[in-house]
Amino acid sequence: MHFVDDSCVCAQLLKSFPKSALPELPPKRLLRSFDPNYLRKKQASLERYMHDLLQVSGVMENSAMKNFVHLAQNVSPVVRDGDCW
Repeated sequence: MHFVDDSCVCAQLLKSFPKSALPELPPKRLLRSFDPNYLRKKQASLERYMHDLLQVSGVMENSAMKNFVHLAQNVSPVVRDGDCW
């Protein structure tokens, strides 16, 4: 899952749901970091965000979310030395 994709989906969801009903996106960094510890924390925060988002009633019925989930299922992560990149 790419963070930019998350931001797009969130923007689409905001058209259908009140902001107060949706979880807050994890903060972005201005500069990309490829530090493994940072990437693990970022992955964990995005997983929490997605988990919380999917708990909101009606989110999975939203067309933007359906498209995002469909695309995410068809993308396999690149694995290098046991870590996802």
